[in-house]
Amino acid sequence: HPTEFTYQLSKLQGTVTGEDVGTAHGMMTVSENSVTIKVIPPAKGLYDLMIFARHADSLDPYNWVCSYQILCLEPRSGEALPEIPFHFWGLHQKVRDFGIEESSYKGELLVAPQGTLLLTLRTSRPLLASYELVNKDLDSTLSKKCLAAQAEHKKLSCHVLCPFQGYYRLSVFVKDLGGTSFRNTANFLIRCLGPV
Repeated sequence: HPTEFTYQLSKLQGTVTGEDVGTAHGMMTVSENSVTIKVIPPAKGLYDLMIFARHADSLDPYNWVCSYQILCLEPRSGEALPEIPFHFWGLHQKVRDFGIEESSYKGELLVAPQGTLLLTLRTSRPLLASYELVNKDLDSTLSKKCLAAQAEHKKLSCHVLCPFQGYYRLSVFVKDLGGTSFRNTANFLIRCLGPV
């Protein structure tokens, strides 16, 4: 049945679980029938990965499902991923219910070799969309200037400009015409190789 997930990655200090290392060190993608969690520990050592779940659309607290201990022998060097407050990367598992039929990108990682990207979403009904672009060097004023969005009949598109090299989070929010609130529909990780 449809299930929502979240997780917590913590560094183990001997036998004691330490602080949560945050969402910048993992990527969770959820499909209709599965969940995938990729973990990128920030340093060498032993980590505790706790996975929590609840029924979709439930307001009940998440229940602990299982835990894994992960031994990181050599940390991945490079920039940390952007923090993500929405618990998942890629398309939301109920994206069709939100009115999105298809995305021009299938995975959670998009590469922008020249610092530009065009995201298109095919819709089943007229929708309004809002977008959020986040990068460690990008302030909110410049972020708004890096996005150009358009809504057409059964299609949403967003042109993205990346002014800095590194990782970005592009979050998509949609609502029906006359709807009261936007819902987070997708979160894409963009890797910019050559900034604009």
